[in-house]
Amino acid sequence: MTLDDPNARLQAVLADHADTDLSDRLAALAVDLRDGAGMDQRTMFTLFNRALAVSDEEDDTTRVALELVIDRVSGWCEPHRRIFPEP
Repeated sequence: MTLDDPNARLQAVLADHADTDLSDRLAALAVDLRDGAGMDQRTMFTLFNRALAVSDEEDDTTRVALELVIDRVSGWCEPHRRIFPEP
């Protein structure tokens, strides 16, 4: 996989989260995938949910960060934190 592949980019962020807030880095990736790669909301929701499904159940940091970003992608959060604005 190359770093042009959204899944590879997501895995790279997940692999290197020491000393930074993982949920902020994942949200930044989501915004970049939306703006730079033109990824739509449904595709992004699926991408992050698949990552959550295969994440280590013992790794609370990763799971919580993924869940927070999934909420931001879906819009189930404070309005100013949404990755995609309401239609």
